[in-house]
Amino acid sequence: MTVADAIRQVKIRMQELTPFGEWLAKTNPAAGGDPIPVTNGLLVLRPTRDEKPIESYIRECLPDAFKIIVDSVPEHLVPISSMEPTLTPDYTGAKTGTIKIPFFNPFYKLKFLQLSDWERPVTEAITMDSPEYKLQFNEWTRGGISRPVVAIERSLSGTDFSTTIKLHYFSTNEWTHELKTGTRLLYINGLTQPTELNANIDLDENLEIPFYYITASLVYSIYGQTQFADSMMETAKAMIQGTIKQ
Repeated sequence: MTVADAIRQVKIRMQELTPFGEWLAKTNPAAGGDPIPVTNGLLVLRPTRDEKPIESYIRECLPDAFKIIVDSVPEHLVPISSMEPTLTPDYTGAKTGTIKIPFFNPFYKLKFLQLSDWERPVTEAITMDSPEYKLQFNEWTRGGISRPVVAIERSLSGTDFSTTIKLHYFSTNEWTHELKTGTRLLYINGLTQPTELNANIDLDENLEIPFYYITASLVYSIYGQTQFADSMMETAKAMIQGTIKQ
């Protein structure tokens, strides 16, 4: 499946929910505009001078839809690779430290990480958007050796503003510490950035149709059509559950 294939299939799914009547979505999700018309029961998805084509919105939603799929299914259904290089913890002071990831991929998942002085491993990392993340910068509320916390941090760096990723861990009592054997960081092969229409999306064929529905749901959300967005997402979830049970 290519990006162009996905865009075409998502548009087909969006037509399935087109009402035989006036379309209430605005042509410009941000600024508003005239209603998008319906001709012979088919949704006419065309832009105005101030709006991007519907294909652009679909294209932008593909990575988020891909991530939702990845987060929703067992590991054996997604193209996972295991990264087990030599990861080096770097003590930053204040009983915290970081581990720089040697290369970038937007879909990281922590599988197992344990420092030498931790009483237990961390098997799931929090994100910078998590409410728990802010608590880690207070010495009284952050994780400790008995209940450690690891956050995945993304930032822009360099003259080309490339994205770098590091693991920020809380906390450690030792100035010199090391990772215990077994630390694993998973990454997902597949859709990274939908830059080229002929770029391949590496996804199990049983998950392709749910992927289209999820993307359509995200696009409907941009247009403020929550009822259609919810319907598409529920359809996708039911399909995913059916795939998992197979």
